[in-house]
Amino acid sequence: MKMMINKKALVVAGLSLVISACSTSPAKKNTAAVKNPPVKQQTRSATPNVTGNNAAQAYVGSKQMASQGIVIASTNNACVDGFNFLKGVNQAEFNDFSSSYGRINQNYTFLNVNKEIMDKDSREVLSMTLNKKLDTLCTKVQYAGFIGVKDKIKALSDI
Repeated sequence: MKMMINKKALVVAGLSLVISACSTSPAKKNTAAVKNPPVKQQTRSATPNVTGNNAAQAYVGSKQMASQGIVIASTNNACVDGFNFLKGVNQAEFNDFSSSYGRINQNYTFLNVNKEIMDKDSREVLSMTLNKKLDTLCTKVQYAGFIGVKDKIKALSDI
């Protein structure tokens, strides 16, 4: 009988040990993501920041003045980048396309202001039409930029 009680005590002790081992939670892993600082888009001036030599600064500044508008940082929007490029290549076409862009933008504003009171079909048709017009305009702008570069290359071939 004593041996049976010892066996029961041993079994209870063993089960207690197993249960207590299962109930403890393992050490938590640090799953916090590594936080990277946000990337800032930077544009850098080609003019060095030289202090104390005003003559050098004036010289470099005057030489760089003509190229100030040439280097334009990307906006990560192909259409806007196309407009920025075209402005440097062909100002007249830029003005025409900008006028068209303004008209498209006015209609987007109209759509956004009135979308709650427009019927679904009208809203959808106007939205699709505006998207199509904007895509077409952006393609025309891109092509005009290409033609501008082609004309510059042709002018270089005469040298």
